[in-house]
Amino acid sequence: MKNATIRDLEGEALAKVVLDERSEGPRLSVGRVTAGKGKLLGHYFGSGLRQVLLESGEFQFPAILSTDWKGESRQWFLELRAPEYAMEPIVRGQYDNSNMT
Repeated sequence: MKNATIRDLEGEALAKVVLDERSEGPRLSVGRVTAGKGKLLGHYFGSGLRQVLLESGEFQFPAILSTDWKGESRQWFLELRAPEYAMEPIVRGQYDNSNMT
């Protein structure tokens, strides 16, 4: 299990979580919320917001928050997204280093 923080897009901490290490691909399962359940619920249901930042160690990743019921408890998920700068098209020659001496 890996400790992480879910933040809103302004960087305010919404919840401390433990990620389920058995998650595969870009969709991560939250094993449990250790602090901030109320803020997380308010962000998702009260404000209707889904975009968050997942902070793990020194790294922050944009993600989409979702939830579902697992038995009688709420299960949270984070769908990791590529940062916007990674989605910008590369212009031909933009990284051409042939002129460097």
